[in-house]
Amino acid sequence: MDKCREWRENRPAQRNEPLHPTMLPKRPWQKLGAHILRIEKRLSSVVDYYSRWLEIVSLHRKTEETVIGEFRDIFKTHGIPDVVVSDHQPFLCRQFQVFAQKLSFTQQASSPAFTQANGQVE
Repeated sequence: MDKCREWRENRPAQRNEPLHPTMLPKRPWQKLGAHILRIEKRLSSVVDYYSRWLEIVSLHRKTEETVIGEFRDIFKTHGIPDVVVSDHQPFLCRQFQVFAQKLSFTQQASSPAFTQANGQVE
């Protein structure tokens, strides 16, 4: 017991990593944040980092095909972004990666342990 208490009292302090501000894009719809959440229904939220414009879509299923279809509709309205920052599933599946390659946008994954990294949409 004494050793545990001694260790707790003398252990190294955990350091918080400094926040790294996100650079503001140069134009609307250049960089987006995407997230799937569940509040009574399953929803997909997409936020433009430049204008803070928010698109919310109700998803009947959380499948790659459904999410890609909704993104196609959003891109038809607003254009194709340069970058989409998202949490992991279903955005990191092979089908979504192929979709990103076909439309020539870059996909960035936010950290699952630090969701604030995609703060615009979280």
